[in-house]
Amino acid sequence: MTKEPCPLTPTELRVLQASLSTQTSCDKELAILLYMQPGSVKTFFKRISAKLGTDCRFASLMYAFDRGWIQYTPLILVALEEKIALRKPASRKVSPNEGCEA
Repeated sequence: MTKEPCPLTPTELRVLQASLSTQTSCDKELAILLYMQPGSVKTFFKRISAKLGTDCRFASLMYAFDRGWIQYTPLILVALEEKIALRKPASRKVSPNEGCEA
C-alpha cells in the first residue's frame, strides 16, 4: 500500500498539529501558540478544509491524523520542542549534577 501524499503546506500541518495537541478550536488560543493573528488561523482552517474536502475542523483533524500527517503530542511536548528549536546553543558547559540537591 502506498502512502497518500499530503496536499497541505508545512504551515497548514502546523496549524492542525497545534489544534490537535492543545485540543482546542479557539482561534485566539491557537493564534497565540502559533504567533499569528486569529484571522489567519481561521483562514488556514478554511484552506485546509477545502484541500481535504472536509466540512469542519474535527473532520480535517481526523483525516490528517488517520493518514499519519499529524500525531497526537501533549501540549507540554509541543511547547518544549518550540522552545528548544528557538534556543541558541549554550555557551558554557553544565556539570551533570548542577541544580540537583544532594
